[in-house]
Amino acid sequence: MPFIEDVLTYKSLSIVGLEKNTGKTETLNYILSRLKNMDKRVALTSIGIDGESRDIVTDTQKPEIRIYQGMIFISAEKHYLQRRITSEILEVSNIHTSLGRLVIAKAISSDKVLLSGPADTQNLRTLIASMAKYDIDLTMVDGALSRLSLASPAVTEGMILTTGAAYSANIPVLSGKV
Repeated sequence: MPFIEDVLTYKSLSIVGLEKNTGKTETLNYILSRLKNMDKRVALTSIGIDGESRDIVTDTQKPEIRIYQGMIFISAEKHYLQRRITSEILEVSNIHTSLGRLVIAKAISSDKVLLSGPADTQNLRTLIASMAKYDIDLTMVDGALSRLSLASPAVTEGMILTTGAAYSANIPVLSGKV
């Protein structure tokens, strides 16, 4: 799995898309599913709201975010309280969002979560740095539409850019083989 080996060379990684429906969450779920059986400590948050089953803007179905036992996830209080997963609260951060303080929790079971992390890059950098106390190998940040500041190397060490069907539904065009 060369792609996953490349991902693991970073301590922090963002997933960014230039449009809606470019495959950010699908990419995130793929990576998480590959990391679940590896001996790596993974933390996950979002710079927007991710993991909802229906898109708030387009009212279309969206892939939900599935995390696995042992992973750390960070979400605002409102969405943490709506979780379907059994978890242990590690910390309630002093970082506030419009949806409440950020809750840092460890998944005790595997299930879907709704993530809503810090909305600004300064708090995101602070949050990523704080993961060191939990001995995290990789902190992943799911991006949001029009929030390209997340792609800055000042925020995360690595970045995955998704293009997906919003660019073209034609696989050869997406892969550059046209």
